[in-house]
Amino acid sequence: MKHFAYLLNIGWLLWFGLLLIDKGLPSGKELLFVLIAIVTLVINTVVLMRLSETKESWLALLLQRKALEEKRKIVSIQDDLKK
Repeated sequence: MKHFAYLLNIGWLLWFGLLLIDKGLPSGKELLFVLIAIVTLVINTVVLMRLSETKESWLALLLQRKALEEKRKIVSIQDDLKK
């Protein structure tokens, strides 16, 4: 679903870009509409990218697992020393 949203955002940005190239820069209320639409698409894309970064990647999970394994080894060694 995320990739579909990326494709739609890029498609809309390309459409606005082609429209600006073909028709030129709009004036008045049309300019406001185009600017709001482009800014909204850019913000939407940035938010999608940020949300996908917050999920833990396989690399982050691997590093977290390795850190937990090392902590477990340290606790095991400390317990052995106390005996």
